[in-house]
Amino acid sequence: MSTAEMTTRRVQAAPPLIHAIHPRHNVAKIRLFIADDHNLFRQALRSCLELDGGFTVVGEASDGRESLQLIEQCKPDIALVGLALPLLNGLEVAKRVRRSGVPTRVLMLASRGNESLLLRSLDSGVAGYLLKESDLQELTLALRKIHAGYSYLTPSLQGRPLDQYMRRFRIGDGSGSGDLLTSRERELLQLVAEGYSNKEIANQLCLSVKTVEAHESNICNKLNVRGRTGLVRHAVSAGLLGIAR
Repeated sequence: MSTAEMTTRRVQAAPPLIHAIHPRHNVAKIRLFIADDHNLFRQALRSCLELDGGFTVVGEASDGRESLQLIEQCKPDIALVGLALPLLNGLEVAKRVRRSGVPTRVLMLASRGNESLLLRSLDSGVAGYLLKESDLQELTLALRKIHAGYSYLTPSLQGRPLDQYMRRFRIGDGSGSGDLLTSRERELLQLVAEGYSNKEIANQLCLSVKTVEAHESNICNKLNVRGRTGLVRHAVSAGLLGIAR
């Protein structure tokens, strides 16, 4: 028998390669948490992701404070967090999740591709940054990459000189002023910007009105602004509340 004939017989005798690959059953789904203040968007997102079959939504919330509590309780694999959450914005939620030691990774959902907010999100320790205008295919790709241990950046912001922006952001060109504030001061600043009175803020944070006033005074001094109007203007212009100008 020739060498060619022997080779042909061995190839014919070998089982097809596809038979050696067994489909995986009962693969664990990626556990998600959705935090967004738009109920319709949040519910639609949940329905679409659960129809995919590879995801399960273990919780959802419409404000940052409740989101943080529930994330720490249910410990999802990934939290999809809207930037402009009430009471506690997405940037602050991401920072506190990172500090809490919970293994949850955060995918920030933004309405606009604002570079200042992108940098603040990266500095907050998020694993990904995605625009809400993205389609479902891109979202599921981002989620699977993040779950696999990678980071994800929305394509419209890829290729920009982010290293240069990050250096400017960290050395203090005015855009990093939020880092001067404590976590409590950032939370209080958001409530001021949302229009809550000192008494309402005191009730929400379990503080006295005098303590709230003292915090506001300290924030004004740190940011070199005057009064509530100055605080709100500076907070929005610097992107401290997760809101792009």
